[in-house]
Amino acid sequence: MTTPAAPAPSYAAEAVQQLKGLSRAELAMFARSRMNLFNVLVVPAMIICGMLATVSQFSISEETGRSLGQMMVSTSLAVVLILVVYSPLTAVYVVRREEAVLKRLRTGEVTDPIILIGCAIPYLAVAVAQFAIIAVALSVISTGAPGLPHLAVLALLLSLPICIGLAAFSSVACRTSEAAQGVATLGLLVLLLTSGAAVPLELFPDPVAAVLRFFPLTPAVDLANSAWTGEGGSVGSVLVKCATLLAWSAITAAATRRVFRWDPRE
Repeated sequence: MTTPAAPAPSYAAEAVQQLKGLSRAELAMFARSRMNLFNVLVVPAMIICGMLATVSQFSISEETGRSLGQMMVSTSLAVVLILVVYSPLTAVYVVRREEAVLKRLRTGEVTDPIILIGCAIPYLAVAVAQFAIIAVALSVISTGAPGLPHLAVLALLLSLPICIGLAAFSSVACRTSEAAQGVATLGLLVLLLTSGAAVPLELFPDPVAAVLRFFPLTPAVDLANSAWTGEGGSVGSVLVKCATLLAWSAITAAATRRVFRWDPRE
């Protein structure tokens, strides 16, 4: 009597196991780098404190009609997304490519999206934890609990794929980790200035603000604002913002699939 063969694992189960393996390896390398830990855990807090001082000094919150705490929640979201996910991940992709790690991974059964996501998981986890801590702290100290907390969750989760795609796309222009820092700094400035995090959209002329609302991270900042203020929280407005974020996820994924370099550059 023959023993029936065990069922083959599903694609989803295999993908989960592959992600676990890649994320564990990446987490070990992440934890060993003191500079990486400083850049991801300390620098965002320093930037947020500096922006807090700027906003309070120039009375920007009075001009926007939002409290200081409400402004800092949405600003913190953008800072965390950029400094914890986009910037370090750009360097990670460059370094792993130049060390031929990505090339070796592709020779196995791991798919391209799994490789890119696996490298990003430690940074995604830190970003989620940091924003949660900041949001809770500001809610207790200043803003009170958000009236529409699900909008903050949507803002964070829908923005993470965009940051992965932007990091992968940005890495194409870099030959070294030093070059990646320069490119990521340029991307940081562009994203901060166009998302409404560094300069609230209310301070721009109306035509400019209308265009900027369709930039990659602006809908996320708007959703985070709506979570605490309730403004722009209607179903139609939320759907437009979510659709914009999903569209940017698709755009960055398509761009990455087309131009991302897997082999070390000569």
